[in-house]
Amino acid sequence: MIVDRCEDNTNFANIYSLSEVAGKLWIDVMDKDFTADDLVDILCRDYEVDRIRAAADIKILIQKWVDAGFII
Repeated sequence: MIVDRCEDNTNFANIYSLSEVAGKLWIDVMDKDFTADDLVDILCRDYEVDRIRAAADIKILIQKWVDAGFII
């Protein structure tokens, strides 16, 4: 789960639930500069998924993160 924080206040109106895999990826790259390829590498390393499928899934995930405002 990701909770939107505004300075010293927590805004419980904006709580985002991530799948187990998306949550793990988020934890792995949180507070770091990362690329889509970095996420694909993590996905392929930690799960039995081929690179083509991983890249397609990461493209969708990144768009969801952009739409939610997690990344720019």
